[in-house]
Amino acid sequence: MTYRQAKKRIFMHYDSAMPLSTKINAIKNEDRRIEERCSTSEEKRRHREDLKEMLRENAYPEDKIKYTQKKRRGRRTERQDQNERYVYFKFPFVSDRIHHQVRTIFRKNDLPVRVYDNNFTLRNALKKNDAPPAKCNINNCTMKNNLCHTKKCVYELRCEKCQQIYIGSTLRALHIRVREHMEDNKSSVFQHTKQCAGANFSTSVIARARDNTSLRFKEALLIQRKKPRINVKRENDELLSLTFH
Repeated sequence: MTYRQAKKRIFMHYDSAMPLSTKINAIKNEDRRIEERCSTSEEKRRHREDLKEMLRENAYPEDKIKYTQKKRRGRRTERQDQNERYVYFKFPFVSDRIHHQVRTIFRKNDLPVRVYDNNFTLRNALKKNDAPPAKCNINNCTMKNNLCHTKKCVYELRCEKCQQIYIGSTLRALHIRVREHMEDNKSSVFQHTKQCAGANFSTSVIARARDNTSLRFKEALLIQRKKPRINVKRENDELLSLTFH
């Protein structure tokens, strides 16, 4: 089987929500496969040209495409030896800017730390889930959009009367958390229903995460970005302290 037969013509888009370092490493890995699996110089040249064209189709600038032009040997470098002494810090990827800020903090303090995240892959995004959504078991549930059993998510409650919003997160089934908002008189959502006559809330999921730390960080970032007026200021301040200014 040749390199062309073994590799599908698919590559992540340059504007996708992945760290720039991940995209560059993916280019280097493809170039390394060509170097290792092609037996002649002509084959290597042809496949590298195919790779460059595929990168251009996915909006990669020429200064990133240049990584297809460098031959890499299997020699061990001093940097690779240093990498074995690093510890790895799991941090949810939000943007290249924030990712760079976190790495800079460790670098300036001369700490042997590598920042990483278990990225949600295109394979996971396209994976079909043939199981039908579980039937809601809450009587008179206000949610009508098949999100009842959604877990580990950041959600938005929007008042259809005044268009003000509330942003929160939950590890549990979403409809349980929404019901708590509607029934707890200490909840800012409940208080809004008292102040806004005829308030009726719609629910949407605006982010997901695989663990509580990532979930809270994404919630904080979305609160900072959307500035929901129904949220209590004290809760906002606590979450915003998680983000970088």
